[in-house]
Amino acid sequence: MAPCLSHDDSKPSLSISERGSKLLVHCFAGCPQQTVIAALRARGLWEDKRRALIIAEYNYTDEHGELLYQVVRTDPKGFFQRYPDGRGGWVGRKHPRQVLYRLREVLDAPIVFVVEGEKDVESLRAHGFVATTNSGGANAGWLRISRKLCGERK
Repeated sequence: MAPCLSHDDSKPSLSISERGSKLLVHCFAGCPQQTVIAALRARGLWEDKRRALIIAEYNYTDEHGELLYQVVRTDPKGFFQRYPDGRGGWVGRKHPRQVLYRLREVLDAPIVFVVEGEKDVESLRAHGFVATTNSGGANAGWLRISRKLCGERK
């Protein structure tokens, strides 16, 4: 067990094991495997025959427009977060302050669409709408908790 690099992990929740010639990773806190692998890649801890290519960077800013962190999409499909280290580089993990995507626009808009991911936000923006999402989309931790709570009330 080790701390998971794809979320702020106060208790080790990442299991790393070997089965035959395969290395297996599993986050017991619920991070998708591709997210964990992308976070390991970002820190140079995971090598593939095919190197993941960054195909999109989504900037998450505070209410003043200052960059807090990025959600990075890779090919093969994967996502990870990183934030500036203050020296021109990146810290390849989740930022301690999580905010809505395009927060400044959201704060000023009378109507806001909430969608699953950054790509969907950008599609709606191309048509003149204000939209947002949270990092992690449908797999976000707070969303899993709210689904669980709603399920328990049935």
